[in-house]
Amino acid sequence: MSYRHDTAELEERLRADFRAAVNEHRIFGSPFFRLAERLTRTDLRRLAHEQYYVAAHAPQAYAAIIAMAPDRLVAGEPVPYWETVAPVFDLLTRSAWGNGEPGSNRGRFLRYAASLDIEESALISNHRLMPETVTFVEARTALCNEGGLLAAIGGIAALLVASEPYFEGLLAAARRVAHDDRLGVDPTYFEGHAQSDGKDAERLLDVVIPGMASHARSRSHEEERNDFFGGIETMLDARAEWLAALARMVADD
Repeated sequence: MSYRHDTAELEERLRADFRAAVNEHRIFGSPFFRLAERLTRTDLRRLAHEQYYVAAHAPQAYAAIIAMAPDRLVAGEPVPYWETVAPVFDLLTRSAWGNGEPGSNRGRFLRYAASLDIEESALISNHRLMPETVTFVEARTALCNEGGLLAAIGGIAALLVASEPYFEGLLAAARRVAHDDRLGVDPTYFEGHAQSDGKDAERLLDVVIPGMASHARSRSHEEERNDFFGGIETMLDARAEWLAALARMVADD
């Protein structure tokens, strides 16, 4: 077997292991996904404050990953790794929040909030936040700041994949509420995430999987795997706790 073919096989194996680690996590059994089917307009208003805080702090976490990325060799020449990572995370930063232009997710979210009669000033005040929302954001930021490159990218990629049913559930709820209440609810924020998060996760994996596969015969490979999959578990555990708190909040209404 050629080295190139062997490396390609190892890359696919790592991607399969990533998918298994995400799909087998308890997060997909969260009661929030069942409750999403019956969210009311009042529920969507309360959830908007939590989601705003989570989304608005994402760029800070992504920037930390770029800042800590090490240099590497490409064709024998030293190349700052951030030159590879930065385009991906620039894309994710825009996707996660943007600067408020109409096509950015921030712009879409503000339109969504406005359709629920929530002004941006009320979102920024954070006075209605659950403590679990702050804890989740702090866990994500800590992983990106301190967890190391592989753990951070593994965790964020897993978070993107695991977030798909969350956004799909909120999208369905927004459409149903708009229909039942005969009041406009702008769903484009959720549509964007439902359509792009899986693709963004693949772009992240493209940053680290080839390097991990090329190190398969080195002493560092097992350590790299532990870092990568440890980041996945850490991030999904934190997200699962947040979703459980959202479920309790909705169920208590």
